[in-house]
Amino acid sequence: MMVASACALSAESIDNPKIEPPLDNFDLVTQKQLKDVFGKPKPGNKFVAGKLSRDSYNSKQKGKLAKLLKEDRKGLGVAFFRTNGGNYGKLLYTWGVGPTLHLKEVVVFRPQGNQFLKSIAIGSAGHIDLDTGKGTHSPGIFDDNYKPDLHFSDTNGQIMFLSETDGARILFPI
Repeated sequence: MMVASACALSAESIDNPKIEPPLDNFDLVTQKQLKDVFGKPKPGNKFVAGKLSRDSYNSKQKGKLAKLLKEDRKGLGVAFFRTNGGNYGKLLYTWGVGPTLHLKEVVVFRPQGNQFLKSIAIGSAGHIDLDTGKGTHSPGIFDDNYKPDLHFSDTNGQIMFLSETDGARILFPI
């Protein structure tokens, strides 16, 4: 489903157009903010870059994002990304029981209209191309245009990772 984005201006933003909401409210994070964050040579100490293990998620994001995001996301993790196709986006995720990753909500800011993906379960060694929404959860994905952005893996069921792949970039706020 594609939906065009809308922008609401507050009196404060009209008076001072440089004021933007910080990256601490998932629903208000904009494409411009993500371009600015990914445009910096180093993401800074507020992010883990590249990949995050389930253990790191448990210690750095789970239960701590309510304070960071100033909203209750019921234990969901957050990631910001730049796809290998050049689009930016944000996602809410959590680990399921066993080696399963659940992408609860994904927003991909695309020139032709924002793409919203919901409730995608990815099994061990799974991946997804966020530009198209296709992944190991969908049939018939392996063609010449399939370039996954995110990869989920586990090592003997012990260590699980959500990581960038194929030229994509991912940042996890901590």
